[in-house]
Amino acid sequence: MPEAAQPHFFVSYTSADRVWAEWIAWQLEEAGYQVKIQAWDFSPGGNFVVEMQKATVECERTLAVLSPNYFSSEFAEAEWTAAFRLDSTGKNEKLIPVRIEDCQLPGLLGSIIYIDLVELDETTARERLLAGLPKGRRKPSTVPQFPGASDARLTASAAKPEFPGVLPQYWSVPVRNRLFTGREDVLEKLHGELKRDGRAALSGLGGIGKTQIAIEYAHRYRNDYNAVLFIRTDTEMALTAGMVEVAGVLALPERDAKNQKETVGAVKRWFLVHDRWLLIADNADDLALVKNVLPFDGPGRILLTTRVAATRDVAEAVKVEKMEPEERTRFLLRRTARTGLWAPVSTQQSGDGGARAEHQAGWPGPSA
Repeated sequence: MPEAAQPHFFVSYTSADRVWAEWIAWQLEEAGYQVKIQAWDFSPGGNFVVEMQKATVECERTLAVLSPNYFSSEFAEAEWTAAFRLDSTGKNEKLIPVRIEDCQLPGLLGSIIYIDLVELDETTARERLLAGLPKGRRKPSTVPQFPGASDARLTASAAKPEFPGVLPQYWSVPVRNRLFTGREDVLEKLHGELKRDGRAALSGLGGIGKTQIAIEYAHRYRNDYNAVLFIRTDTEMALTAGMVEVAGVLALPERDAKNQKETVGAVKRWFLVHDRWLLIADNADDLALVKNVLPFDGPGRILLTTRVAATRDVAEAVKVEKMEPEERTRFLLRRTARTGLWAPVSTQQSGDGGARAEHQAGWPGPSA
């Protein structure tokens, strides 16, 4: 059996930018390059650090997907510095930075010419990405393996990734908090639960960050859906108003009905006959209320944020605890780096289990 060709690129990215990383990797493979990327090539149960080390050594070049999230990741720093060490002058183009968000490249990265995809449409972004790669690439001598569903690398991405710069057709989610930090374990558990059961509940004390986790999840996985909709459900009035707003986003004929029950019914029917949607119900502390109104029997996915601990009647709970000291420190450092301000942290305990300290530390709020 002939020896496998050396992969051309190892795609280095942080989990918050996975949709961009997969889109870039797909474009490279379509153009004939061989790519190694965590989302497709690192198997469950493997040692992430060992796999990362192998990838940086085995691949000809490292392509770094740059955003503010990338610069706050210790693993991402280890990946790009490993490539930089092999080619500190850039003569051999071992490190290829690709900028996907408006950000300043810190330190030594600032000296390397990058490929800029910020605010481009899909066609222009693809052209600029491929045009910016090192010339003289080596086309494989044999026909590349068909990257279909049988390929183990693509089990997590069976369909061509949507362009990350485009929102789903129907979208009503609050703006993403660019200072969001940590909570990776919660986001992973949440993703697994929604894939498995289609229903999940972020459960925890008030003020602990559940809403911001839900918003981050929606932005991070938006390309999995045709519709991502966000409503507040702390009262029956708020829930009804949210469903009416959804009717407007979906442009349903009943959106202007005088009887709001008619509008709510039309929204529920839409959910029941469509798939690939995510509905986020924020502040769902009255589980009986949301269970009665929301389309839990529909083919899409529902994510609740709630203070209720026992949620199994409607969804499996994903617990949200206080931020770990290390996460809180990273958030503070990131916040002060972006704003130039220092926000003192109080460690005083309070009735909300320490949430006061997280708010004073700038933990994104408001939250359920």
